[in-house]
Amino acid sequence: MLSDKLKANLYRIVFLLYLINNTLFYILTNSIEVLHAYQAADVIKSALNCLLGLMALCVFVFFEKDRKVYHSSKIAFLFFTLLVITLHCLLTLNLGKTLFFLLDLMINLILLSIFVSARQFSVLKGNKFVCILYAYISVLILIWLIENTFIHISPAFDNQVIFSNYLSFLVIVMLCVPKPDSLTYKVTDGLLFISVFAIAAINSARTGILVLCVAGIIIVIQHYATYLNKKLVLAFFSATLICGLFFLKFSSSLGRYFILKNSLALVAKYPFGGVGLNHFSFHYNLQQAEYFEKNNGTEIEKYLADNIYTPNNEILQLLIELGGICFILIFLFWLKVIYEDLKSAKKNRPSSYIWYTSVLILFLISYPLHNSIFAYTLLISWFFLPTITPPKQVYLSPKKISFVLALPLLILISCLSFYVIQFKHLNEWKNTEYNDDISEFSYKKYDAIEPGIYYNDKFLFKYSQVLYSGGQFTKAESTLNKLLKYRCSIFFLIYRSDIEFAAHHYQEAEKTLKLAINIAPNKFITRSKMMYYYLNTKDTLQAKKQAALILKLPVKVSSQIITDIKGQCVSLLKN
Repeated sequence: MLSDKLKANLYRIVFLLYLINNTLFYILTNSIEVLHAYQAADVIKSALNCLLGLMALCVFVFFEKDRKVYHSSKIAFLFFTLLVITLHCLLTLNLGKTLFFLLDLMINLILLSIFVSARQFSVLKGNKFVCILYAYISVLILIWLIENTFIHISPAFDNQVIFSNYLSFLVIVMLCVPKPDSLTYKVTDGLLFISVFAIAAINSARTGILVLCVAGIIIVIQHYATYLNKKLVLAFFSATLICGLFFLKFSSSLGRYFILKNSLALVAKYPFGGVGLNHFSFHYNLQQAEYFEKNNGTEIEKYLADNIYTPNNEILQLLIELGGICFILIFLFWLKVIYEDLKSAKKNRPSSYIWYTSVLILFLISYPLHNSIFAYTLLISWFFLPTITPPKQVYLSPKKISFVLALPLLILISCLSFYVIQFKHLNEWKNTEYNDDISEFSYKKYDAIEPGIYYNDKFLFKYSQVLYSGGQFTKAESTLNKLLKYRCSIFFLIYRSDIEFAAHHYQEAEKTLKLAINIAPNKFITRSKMMYYYLNTKDTLQAKKQAALILKLPVKVSSQIITDIKGQCVSLLKN
């Protein structure tokens, strides 16, 4: 048998590799263009998580003498959430893209359960971890500074704003981690705080700015409580921040209010069962189109309207997608866990308030759960911040322990096999795309690959294009419709109208273009497509009406495309 020290070191190595794989390594693999283009980085990350899970299970099985099993209420909550979401997906016949999410969550929960049972979250205490956290934040700042050289932040994050919000949250974690009362640590905290605040300000990341400011306010109140009226200071700074951030991006704030209005209409439409996980985009954009079709909308609403993929509010999106019943079940369990967490955080209560307040802000005005690195960091930090609640030992018979160990082993091996097969098919897709020019018969090669790739939005779009080029219009449209259910965008709708027009389904093509226009009435590209549709169907009068409307549209951002469209409209009206 291994010594306790060596056994602890093995756990520690697996745990640190787990942290690296889901953060820095994932950023690096996503910066490799070919891996990002085929969404292979996600498959690699999940496959490595399976391997790490198997390693952790081996350490537990072969080197634990007493085979003690521990659990925490947080693990119980996460498994309960996974169960509720899985049942909801089954009842709504919606496994689609959610399968990857559910498998990834299951693998992470198995790993976290092992680490909780091995009491490995104690690794996240002490000076060494603080130094690792400092280094990680510094590396991300450095990557941001050298962006567009050889490492790219953008592929791993949706945009610079969500990256700034992620950095801001890391600073919150840094402030909450217990550390010695030393000048060196205080200066380092201050420098990183200022650096990240500057990045958030440069990228106009309101959520990141708000999170950092609120944390600063709580720290000021904590240290100067004897000299200041806490409630007065909190009220003054909160009012100043909210007003300041609202006017910092005034048009964006109005846009968020418009999104909120349509999102609440969706809640009223689907109060109990929801629209289905990952179906927000499809149903929201239909709701927005219906709003403009029925109410015509104000000029500012038409100007701000665009493709919407998230309401920038995780709580609202979960309510819309899961419905009231599932949402209430999860929310009540979550409140119970939070209450237990805060109750046990006696000496570290200010850090608890900072962490939970920051998470609440992120959930209300951003979408951290929709970025895998951000969601992972939130999950991990929740297990050791604001307090490390000691896990409770569970006494199980040898048979039950065998079952507890056999089930995750079977799941990890099955998932690993699944990801290996997925990677193989992605590689076949890459080779097909690289080695073959698109011809009218290329769709046959894609037909052979398609059954092996479970769900990949980039593959679905490419597959639809290849089918279209091969004259397989019906199949091209049905393939594109699969994609539209998860990511309803104006660009995809325009492409669907092209397929319908090529198949001589002119009424359907016109209907699709009208839907695209109703989602965002002031889009030049959709209006111009409608104009060309009428020209191609010899309806010159309607084409001229569209041209006149296009010339009246306000320009958000000037571009050569808009200039060309306007020039074509002028020529049409003159002729």
